[in-house]
Amino acid sequence: RDLLADLERVAKHLGLSVQPAALGDNVSGLLVVENGRGMIGFSDEHPITRQRFTIAHEIGHFVMHLSNGSLFIDRDFSAVYRRDKKSETGEQLREIEANSFAAALLMPESLVKLEMSSLNFDWGEEHALRVLADKFQVSTQAMSLRLAKLGLLHSFDDPVRDL
Repeated sequence: RDLLADLERVAKHLGLSVQPAALGDNVSGLLVVENGRGMIGFSDEHPITRQRFTIAHEIGHFVMHLSNGSLFIDRDFSAVYRRDKKSETGEQLREIEANSFAAALLMPESLVKLEMSSLNFDWGEEHALRVLADKFQVSTQAMSLRLAKLGLLHSFDDPVRDL
C-alpha cells in the first residue's frame, strides 16, 4: 500500500477517501460523490500499477467532471462512476479525459523527460520501456501510451532513427 500513499494524499486534499473494495472481475474502480465529498473504491485484486492508475483515473473524474455536472446522479443525489473494461479503451469522452488526467498525474511530462535524459538508455533495448515504467510505478502499456501522447515514443525498429 506504500505505492498508493501519494495518491491517497492527493485524494484526501480534494475531500476524497480511498478504500479497497470487492468490485468483481470487470470493475477496476468507482467514484461515489455526495455533497461535494466522495469515496474512491478500487479493486485490490488487480496489480498495484493498475490500482494506482485506477485511483488517479477516479480523481480525474472528480476534478474534471464534478464541476460541469456530467456525473451520473442517482435518486439520492449521489454521483457514481465505475471504471471497467470500457474505460480502459477510452471509448467515451469522459473516460478519455479521466485517462489523460491519470496519465498526467502519474507521469508528469517534465518528470518523464527528465528521467528519460538521466537514464540515458538505448531505445533499441527491449527493457528500456520497462525501466521507465518501473520508475513511475505504472504499467508498460500506460507508459508507452503516455510517451506516444507526449511525442516521445521511438519505434524500436525504426531504420531512419539508426542512420
